[in-house]
Amino acid sequence: MVKVITTFFACFAMQVFAQVISTVAGVKSHPVVDQKIVMQGYIVKQLSHETYLFKDQTGQVQVEIDIEEWPQEQPLVNKPVEIIGEVEVESNGPIGVDVEEVRPLNVG
Repeated sequence: MVKVITTFFACFAMQVFAQVISTVAGVKSHPVVDQKIVMQGYIVKQLSHETYLFKDQTGQVQVEIDIEEWPQEQPLVNKPVEIIGEVEVESNGPIGVDVEEVRPLNVG
């Protein structure tokens, strides 16, 4: 019985991690630590040294962007971008995203 439950959980976890979240609503509705994300939207403003507010059609979320992750075409605030990263959940803190890459989007 334990083996069946363990196998079920392992399969469920693999399915969850295999899915890539593409919206802020998806990040907030089922936050799974280290869940991969690829979202398109706008970096609205800088909140602190490496913390920014990201917005898409479904909501807003805090994102952490290390200075080396920014492309050379800075600043990208209020310009369309794609961010790639992972869900980050701090204990007793907000749900956020640790950004691994920021890509400017050419909308025209």
